[in-house]
Amino acid sequence: MTIVDKDEPKVQGAASKLLASRVIYSANYATAIEAYWLALSHFRSILEDVEGVEGRDQYLVALRYEIAEKLQEVDALLTGTASEVGPAHRLAYALEHGYVAFGLSGAAVREAMGFDQRQVSFDVLHEAVLAFGRRVLEDLPGEIPDTMGPSGQRQVIRAMQNWSVAAAATGDDLGFLAARFEEM
Repeated sequence: MTIVDKDEPKVQGAASKLLASRVIYSANYATAIEAYWLALSHFRSILEDVEGVEGRDQYLVALRYEIAEKLQEVDALLTGTASEVGPAHRLAYALEHGYVAFGLSGAAVREAMGFDQRQVSFDVLHEAVLAFGRRVLEDLPGEIPDTMGPSGQRQVIRAMQNWSVAAAATGDDLGFLAARFEEM
């Protein structure tokens, strides 16, 4: 795999923050927040599981699928294509079309996460999945609160306060935030 570099993992073709910002601003505010919520509450927790998988090959493979599917859901929300792809087709869609919001083609996603190889060692796959997931989080503009860290709840509440101020300023209904707050 050419994506994984032991010294500094990278994902080739990842979008700049400017590109991702343009895509996010093209979605409505509630949809963009939904995408961020998925990134902070689901995607990041999957990455935490990947970090601690230690030698369990089948679990790592399952988490890789979960990352690909969850990221396709985030991408669909940011690009306004959420209604086009059903849950059963997210993985196939991601591997074929990539992630538009992040500037990644299907080929880049397959290569970055080892889907293009029949046999790959646990260590190589582990590093590739972690590098890919971390880079995607870095490419989202703004800050994605880390719910697993020592100040995680404080960060989430601060983000929700910022989102509610922004929603009120744009005239959007704040009701969509209530459901997220109850999830916490």
